[in-house]
Order: sequence, then C-alpha cells, then structure tokens
Amino acid sequence: MENQRVIHFNKIKGRKIAQRFLISICFIFVSLFSIAAVYAKEENPKVEINGVEVYSPISYAKNGEIWVDVDAFFHVLKASYELDKQEKNLIYKNETISVKKHKDGFVANVDDLAEVIDVTNMKKEEDGSIYLLVLPEGTVKISPVVPQMGEHWINPQEDILILENDDPVFKTIYGIYQGKLVFIEQMISQKYFTEGKSFVNFAGMKGLPSPAIDHTNIEFIPSGHDGYTMPHYDIHHYFITPEEQEKIRLGEDSHR
Repeated sequence: MENQRVIHFNKIKGRKIAQRFLISICFIFVSLFSIAAVYAKEENPKVEINGVEVYSPISYAKNGEIWVDVDAFFHVLKASYELDKQEKNLIYKNETISVKKHKDGFVANVDDLAEVIDVTNMKKEEDGSIYLLVLPEGTVKISPVVPQMGEHWINPQEDILILENDDPVFKTIYGIYQGKLVFIEQMISQKYFTEGKSFVNFAGMKGLPSPAIDHTNIEFIPSGHDGYTMPHYDIHHYFITPEEQEKIRLGEDSHR
C-alpha cells in the first residue's frame, strides 16, 4: 500500500515537473518570437548624400520614421560633430538635435539631420529611400531644366573667376535633376586655351560627398549661349550614364 502511494505521488510530481518544463519552453519561444517580431519591423533604410550611400546596420526605419547612424552620416558628409552622450544631444555648427542610443551606437531622425546640416534639398522616394542634396553654402539656381542636363546651380561669390578686363571663368557649376546631383561643369573661354593659360585647384566636389564620375564631355560652343556668350568650352563631368541623360526632358519638375 505504501509503495502504491509513493508511486502515485511520484507520478503526480513528474507531471508537475513536465508541465513546468513545457510552460518554460513555451515562455522562451514566445519571448524569442516577440523579440524577433519587434526587430522584423525595423528595416534598414537607404539614405544617400549626393548619391553616396550612408550605410550602417545601426540605422533603421520604423513606423514611418527613419533613424540614421550619426557616425556613418557625418563620415559620408566629411564633417565632424560633437556628441553629448549623457544629455543625448548632437551639436553641429552650434546647432543641437536629439539622438538616442540604438544597438552599439547613436541614431538621429533623418529630418533632424537634414535640418541641422541645412540640406539644399531632401527627396523622399516612394520606396522609402531618402536622397539628401548638399551643395556649398550660397549656391543658387541659375537656370531651369536644360534637356539632357538638368538645372544649373552656382555660388556667384565663389565659383566665378573674374579676370580684369577679360572673360570670366566658371569654375564649378552643379547640375541638378529631380533633386539629385547629375554633373559638375566648368566653362572656359576659347581664348584661354589658345593663349595656353592654366587654371588649377577648382573646388569641384572638394569637401562634399561625391559619387563616381561616369563620363566626361568636353564640348566647344563656337557662338556661346545664354549666360556665357563668347566662344568657349563646356566641360561636363557626369555622375549618370548617357542613357540616363537622354531621359532628362525640358520643362519637367526637377524636384519631383
């Protein structure tokens, strides 16, 4: 009789242990599933500055907001910043935005980053990717869309070399189409080539994120054109392919 009680007791005890074990296993699986579900909602967004991708496994998109690894962002921007980890603030050129800890680094909202660097234009694509156009301070648009080129932008104070009693030299013109950088250009009078003059150290993309140059066109304009009426050479360095150039049409909204 006593043995039967012991056996019965052990069976009950065994069932309880088995039940607890199964509950523990279920709890672990539920926890892992919940964690996986949370991270599954976080997608790694595509963010570009002038066509150069800001990639980091720390960056993520969630609930319609894009958070970018600040180290990766400013590395591509070729700029330094200060980070107050205790107050969770980022300081750039005396402007401050909030950041938050994520994984092994700090992230900031892409809208705040665009504002703090005074971005020239920010374009949000339908697929969720972000393109930030960053041109030197003081750069302004001087032409609408030109077929197979785009808009022309320039800093009148820095990018035009004025020679006394002589033809000006356009050192750097930025070509923009649909909010994206497509080329840089120099315009140099024919007479300077025939005279054998040299011009060095044009800024071009110095200090700016720059995509790779796809091809360069050097074109002689014998009668000049609006904005530069003397015979001259247009020197375009394109970041897009000739096929993509062909798609640039007159009158299209360049920031669409």
